[in-house]
Amino acid sequence: MTRNTSLNYIRGKKREEKRYDFILSESDKEMEIFNMLVEEEYNQLLISAIDKLPKSNARIIRYALSGYNNKEIATLLGISINTVKSIKYSEIRKLRQYFDQVIG
Repeated sequence: MTRNTSLNYIRGKKREEKRYDFILSESDKEMEIFNMLVEEEYNQLLISAIDKLPKSNARIIRYALSGYNNKEIATLLGISINTVKSIKYSEIRKLRQYFDQVIG
């Protein structure tokens, strides 16, 4: 009788854990969807902010965000690496200020 009671208790605990795991996994999925929506909204804000920059500077930022390094950007645009660096860091500073105003 003690053995059966113990087994019933263990089975009950396992069923309870499965229910909690299901509830938590649903909650995790909702949180993942929420995070994706927030990320998409930030991306839209970034695109909007980049569109407000001068065209040549926006192009440098877009190349940088696409994964190009400073040397590659300079080669593509036919300008010096130092020009790319100064424009890139200047515009990143402006974008940070923009986000501080919009979000902060």
